Amino acid sequence: MGMKCFADFNNGRTGEIGGIYAVPTTKLSNVSHGLTQAAPRLKNVSVLTTDTIPHGVQFWDATLGKGCYDKWLRKEFHLAEKIIENLNDWLKAWIDVSDNSDQKVCTYKTEDTTREQFSKVPYVLDHEGAATYRGVKSSAEHGLTEWRSSRAESSLEKFHELLAHFANIGCKSEFANALIARGTAEHNVGARWRYDCMVQCQQGSRLPHPEYVDQTPIFMDHSLLDHLNQQSTSLGFDALFKECQVPEVGNEKEVFFSNYCTDQMERNKQEGTVASTKVCLCDDCKDKYKSPQTTSVARRRSGIARAVDRSTAAA
Repeated sequence: MGMKCFADFNNGRTGEIGGIYAVPTTKLSNVSHGLTQAAPRLKNVSVLTTDTIPHGVQFWDATLGKGCYDKWLRKEFHLAEKIIENLNDWLKAWIDVSDNSDQKVCTYKTEDTTREQFSKVPYVLDHEGAATYRGVKSSAEHGLTEWRSSRAESSLEKFHELLAHFANIGCKSEFANALIARGTAEHNVGARWRYDCMVQCQQGSRLPHPEYVDQTPIFMDHSLLDHLNQQSTSLGFDALFKECQVPEVGNEKEVFFSNYCTDQMERNKQEGTVASTKVCLCDDCKDKYKSPQTTSVARRRSGIARAVDRSTAAA
């Protein structure tokens, strides 16, 4: 069906997955629609990160505004000047070095590629108010504090490792969607359980289960727990499972998995995106941006913008 990859996002605090979209290519224009439809669920985030910044910054500015997307997380605690200095030192140390067979250690592109990163350094610095690590008390004899990263990418990469096992791409899309949905739901239950256990322990609460259960949820299927709660209350009893959480339908038009890919390929033919920002121009998206895309929408309706948008997507 032309699916090349998955685009997904997560809650860096708990590690829960918020959306997965099968897409024809890795271009931002192919996931623009999905992220726009998910925007109401992203409005309250304090820091938003991607692994493509500064590419696509115009899209995030149009959809969420600079207030939520003003700074990005970094890997090392260095100032911008120090990062550039380290890159320069690395170039000086290796650019002219050859191995025993007289082959250059660096290719002819190495210096240009490295210097190109100088302009991107500001986008990898931590937001001043962002809690990039959280301390977890260790049960080991040394008593040292274990520091866990709160950056979204680490938990997202762990989910990607599981995603490969959720469904065989050779099976029918309906079956693959069902398997991926169940796998993602169970991943979220586990992530939420581990986070809640950690928070309660940090607050000094004594959990009503053995310590090893902190890493393994007691119940995986909260839809079943919700059904049992409904059965219990219908008979006049209290709900049996107080911590039951089932997904809420925040946007009925938002679709995931291969259904998104099928719809997106049709949108690419019919609607296109704004060349500068990559925002989606379909009827469900065009009024959701910080600055309404009135000019582009008017051109699309007149039939002028379609050829422009398609040529831009092809580029």
